[in-house]
Amino acid sequence: MKTKWIFLSVSVILMGLFIGCGSNNNSSRESASLAQWYARTTVSAVNPDTQTLITHKTAGVFGQLHESSDGKDPHDIIGMGTESATLEIVFPQREWDSANGDYFSDYHSVKEGRDSWTFQVKNMYNPARPVNLSNEAIVIALDGVYTVESTVFNGNTRYSEKLNRTNERLEELTLIDLDNGVAYAVSELPSAEITVDGLHTRTFRWVLGTVTEADYTPLATPVAVKNFKMSYKTV
Repeated sequence: MKTKWIFLSVSVILMGLFIGCGSNNNSSRESASLAQWYARTTVSAVNPDTQTLITHKTAGVFGQLHESSDGKDPHDIIGMGTESATLEIVFPQREWDSANGDYFSDYHSVKEGRDSWTFQVKNMYNPARPVNLSNEAIVIALDGVYTVESTVFNGNTRYSEKLNRTNERLEELTLIDLDNGVAYAVSELPSAEITVDGLHTRTFRWVLGTVTEADYTPLATPVAVKNFKMSYKTV
């Protein structure tokens, strides 16, 4: 697969890969023994009113970079317009103090062994185009894995990506449905029967490596969509 350079654009912002956001040090070069990578989570559902497909595939990005950390870093992009999106994927951050919120990307440091990323699928109320997906099925898919290389030029970090559909991480990733305590391999997702369960926020977790009992632990602070049903009753 041909490698393409990632330039500063809307799609790059959503991936959280910026030209010039790194520093000139050895960890920013691809000479490190552990590889950098990312994948994009997508979700789709059928509009019950029009029977048309709704898809969100411009966020839901997670992975590992040498210049990232497990906490807030420049590659973690805050969500925009998340309060009124008909269907979206966000990473809820509840332990970052003043930086708490819903993020479109969540990069961690490159490490050996296990890692995990918690995300939510949300169906928010938009008065301009109210679509109630609470009783609908959703399809969660994984775009990637993309391997990432970084080089430093004049003190700025440049990133390049390459799609790798045979990457071993595809077999190492497991999707946990935290609301129902069910685990899915990536290969099982196309036929998985996942619904919104009468809710407007569903919580999941990607786990890299061996799944443990702790991976089924829900978010420390439950996230609810307040007055969502009440809003629907008024339209």
